[in-house]
Formats: sequence, structure tokens, C-alpha cells
Amino acid sequence: MGYSMKSDVEFYGQFVTGDFGASGYDYNNSIAKAITIADRNIDHYCQVPENFFVAGGIEIQNEFLNGTDVAYLGGITKFFNWYTGGTSHLKFKHRPVLSVTKLEEETGAGSWSTRTEGTGNDYIVVADGVRYVKNTPAWTYKNIRVTYKIGYATTPAQVTEVSGRLAAALLRRIIDAKTPQTIGVGGMSVSTAVDASLTKPVFTDELKQLLVNYKRVVYAFT
Repeated sequence: MGYSMKSDVEFYGQFVTGDFGASGYDYNNSIAKAITIADRNIDHYCQVPENFFVAGGIEIQNEFLNGTDVAYLGGITKFFNWYTGGTSHLKFKHRPVLSVTKLEEETGAGSWSTRTEGTGNDYIVVADGVRYVKNTPAWTYKNIRVTYKIGYATTPAQVTEVSGRLAAALLRRIIDAKTPQTIGVGGMSVSTAVDASLTKPVFTDELKQLLVNYKRVVYAFT
């Protein structure tokens, strides 16, 4: 399922049956392909995994994390980044986090212990990861393994709009490209190249601005 629907693309592009299908994909499949292309462009621009914005989210399987990344306060400042997250807070690589399927810690060489979710158990789920109630992981590397769901319960309205508008723009470029425009040059009629409009940008700054709140920001320290 895409970020937008056929009806969205038809609304923005005002397409009708018969606009596509002379070669390649038929009408319905042309719209479906345009939506897929638009959605992958959105993923790439926002720097998120493929299908990140589908309703209900996607699952990240067996992601390895480090106990050294846990922010911890226990009477003393144990870790250098304690001030960024509060007590026993572990941030996942992708967010927002919808749910955690399985959280494990390597408690011995090749031996993994499953931790239990709940305020009376080992951890609770928060928007960007988990907070440990007890059994805070050891200070070491690649000793945490987690499978979890990320994304949104429903596709954000702005993402749906961009998907529909971008898919429509892509299809409109194809229609324009196969219908050369005639222009007058020095008293002569000249037709533009058949594929000229395919080189024009369709993922405009206006569309990108609609996604600004969903673009992943990666911070680096040097």
C-alpha cells in the first residue's frame, strides 16, 4: 500500500481512463508505478527506511545497539551522555517507535536474555526507544538486540499530499513529453523534443517544505 491512493493522483492530475496505456503500463498500473516512484523519493528525501510512512508502520528486525549508549543516573554520572536522555534511556536508530516486539541483552558469550516490557518489569517503550526500569544493560558494545515497529499509525496527511501531487506531476510530465509543443522561431514553426519535459524537476521545494517535519536529522560531532 502506498502513501497515497489512485483517487489522490487523479484529483491532482485530473487524469481519465485512456491517458495511459499506449505502451508500457496500462492506466491503473501507470498510476500505481507513479505512486511507488513518488513514495521512494519521499523516503530518500526524508532519509528513512523504505515504506516508513505506511499506515501501521514497519518492523526493524534484530537491530544491534550498545550498552554504552544508555543514558544512566544512579547517584553518580556513569555515562558521558547522561544529560541528553534521563535515567536509563536507550535511543533506537529509527523513530518514532510504535512498539517493541523483542528486546534482548547478551548476558554471556552468545547467550541472550529476553527482557520484558512493563512498568513492573524491565523496560517501558517511549517515542524514541526504551527506558529501563531494571536490568540496565552492561557498559559494553553490541550487547543489545531489538526488533521493533517504527512509523505512524496512519500516514501523515502531508506525506499523502506530497505522494499524490508528486505522482501526478510525474505522470503529467510523461503526457507532456509525448505531446511535443510547437513554437515559432523566426517565422518558422518548430516542435520541441519529445522528451524535453522529462528533464524538468517535479520534486519541487514547495513539496519538500511540506515534509520538513518528517525529515530525519543526523547530528555529527567532530
